[in-house]
Amino acid sequence: EKKERAEDTPLHGIYLPCFFILFGSIFFWNVYVTLGALGLCSSLLAYRFLMEYFRQKDLLSISKFNKFELIDKTIITKDTAIYKFKLNDPDESIDIPLCYNLMCKFNLPIEDDDNDNEIGGSNKEVKYQDYFRYYTPISSKYEKGEFDLLIKSYPEGKISKIFASLQIHQTVSFKGPVGKLPPTFLPSVYDDPDEISKSRLLMISGGTGITPMLRVIIESPVTLNLNLLHYSTSANNLYLKDEIDNVQFLRKNFNLKYSFGKF
Repeated sequence: EKKERAEDTPLHGIYLPCFFILFGSIFFWNVYVTLGALGLCSSLLAYRFLMEYFRQKDLLSISKFNKFELIDKTIITKDTAIYKFKLNDPDESIDIPLCYNLMCKFNLPIEDDDNDNEIGGSNKEVKYQDYFRYYTPISSKYEKGEFDLLIKSYPEGKISKIFASLQIHQTVSFKGPVGKLPPTFLPSVYDDPDEISKSRLLMISGGTGITPMLRVIIESPVTLNLNLLHYSTSANNLYLKDEIDNVQFLRKNFNLKYSFGKF
């Protein structure tokens, strides 16, 4: 794990040096020395705030899309993979609230059947449109510098097929977290454990829809009774099975049922 150097922090890298410069200039009792110290400290502070401004511009944002680089792709099945993206700040981590997602954007040509009727088609104007999809990260909120997405590609899926064709070092535009579910839909860990134990949460998921359910299971109070019914085409296509099995072993009040078949 990368450790942050003391000189890179605002306190030791900017604020304390400025304090000692200004404090030391007092002993000279010279207006020019004091003005010079003030100018130097102002420049250091301006540099610090400017660097922070440009750093924030590239971070994951709720309000605007930023590009993130694909650094690894792990094939899980013939149509599913885990895509690892690098955050633009190695010390940044994404803390997505429960049942919230990341939104990705692709600007793609609009498919227009009328264009097929044009002679040659060489003079037609290609129009583009933004397409959006929502994905739940499967990586921990404590993991710094990167995040993982589990994505299944569908034959008719416009965006999922693009993900499948991505090469390492290509970028994708993301923003987030986005969602509408209130954060109080689950009992708080500070609520009465006896009262929580009287509650039961039923979850139904299918395929890669297991990803948001896993986060609910992990982050919900340990005394909350959980039931998950998960659909899959076959036992070979169970995603995140090891993680789910580990949680089931640790949480005795978590009941898991699988259902297999076409759906």
